[in-house]
Amino acid sequence: MLRSTHRLVQQVNVMYTVIYDDECGLCRRVRTWVMRQDTLVPLEFLPLHAPDLYERFTGLEAFHPETEIVVIGDDGDVYQGAGAWIMLLYAMRNFRHWSFTLSTPRLMPLARKLVYTISANRLAISNLLGWSVHDLEALPDETHCTQGSCTVSP
Repeated sequence: MLRSTHRLVQQVNVMYTVIYDDECGLCRRVRTWVMRQDTLVPLEFLPLHAPDLYERFTGLEAFHPETEIVVIGDDGDVYQGAGAWIMLLYAMRNFRHWSFTLSTPRLMPLARKLVYTISANRLAISNLLGWSVHDLEALPDETHCTQGSCTVSP
């Protein structure tokens, strides 16, 4: 069973699973960008529409992954929205410092608003940028994805 958390990091995770909207061009571009980064924590990317997603992560529907990105630590902690983005930044070597900066009490409210606005408008942003899912059938790094998931290791 998954549980929600507001902690940034209390223990070292071995891996994060990132649930992303595979029908969103912006989301797929960002996933590809993250996959190109040097990571300190392995990342597994699972599309929102994977057939076994809800079987693999019992209780995931309570976090509404269709509305915002969700990151699940191998310890079962669940981060969504701004918290998920902070965990992604934490996992990437060159952006880890941003995870600490954005999670401060002064900047976290701004991060939440920014992530919420982008999440709520992700399909419109994708269309505006010409990144419809039909135009992005196979992004370059997607050739390394097998069985519906993509994995990045440090």
